[in-house]
Amino acid sequence: MIRVSPDLLIELGCEAASSDKYGDALGFIGQINTPDAMSLKGEWSYQYGKQLVSSGKYGDAREFFAVAVQHHSRPPVRTLAQKRNELVNRILNGQTKPVVDMTDQFETVRIAQAMALPHETFAPLIEVTGCPAAYRSGYDPKRSDPLSMLIRTVKQESRDPVVTEERERAIGQVGDFLAAYAHASTPLLRDADLLVPVPSDLERLASRGYSIPLILAARVATRCAVPLYTNLIETTGPREDLRRLPSWARAGAVEDAYGGTGKATMLDGLSVIVVDDVLTTGATLREVASVLHDCGCRRVSALVLAHTEWGG
Repeated sequence: MIRVSPDLLIELGCEAASSDKYGDALGFIGQINTPDAMSLKGEWSYQYGKQLVSSGKYGDAREFFAVAVQHHSRPPVRTLAQKRNELVNRILNGQTKPVVDMTDQFETVRIAQAMALPHETFAPLIEVTGCPAAYRSGYDPKRSDPLSMLIRTVKQESRDPVVTEERERAIGQVGDFLAAYAHASTPLLRDADLLVPVPSDLERLASRGYSIPLILAARVATRCAVPLYTNLIETTGPREDLRRLPSWARAGAVEDAYGGTGKATMLDGLSVIVVDDVLTTGATLREVASVLHDCGCRRVSALVLAHTEWGG
């Protein structure tokens, strides 16, 4: 029998990992118990678990996340792996419907399709942008499609708790559609470490009683088993309503409108998906992505429910 040295096995594992073949990488170092090998085992188990979740292999993913919780060298990633397993357990226990069971919902739902929005629209700042539908403003002659009407409704102020509850439920249902789209038609989930909703303006949040990006992101998080964090970035103060501004003025209006919190240090080296409801010029997404990169993110992507179409 030919004996292969641990150093060579680690080298082969690193080569496989460099091509995102984490299952193969773990196979090479499975029987090595040196400190270096155990550290690599923690990192590769975490990455492989993410790939398995994105494929709907929840039972297998749980085992690898458990290894990551035990052996990963970074406390924030150990926490993420633990949160992943909590989300996976809810799916395996039947408490949450997984996104893999909702593909038919995405394929059959009748929502106006957006003009082609390439995934690389805002690259390199935002590596992948996923956006499944069109939003038509009240000035658009085709404004009466159901999704556009729903978006306009949920953006209105309401003091009635019953109305607020109904709107939150409707946003959650649309969030299911967004989750199914992210799973079926984008590469977003394979590498994502966590979700971050675009923080709502505090005055607008108070007038509505809820945050649309947060509700959407929460539904994507539970369906796709990706942890959601709401305390990493925040608004830095009140800003002008972008809906009232011309396109050329929006970038200036959101400049320095967001900042990282004291907890944002955990983002170093991680891959984040920013979730928002409507994309017009991309000024808000760019500003939030810039903040996330300043906090050390390795990769920033975006998942947005709908984007505005101009003309016809």
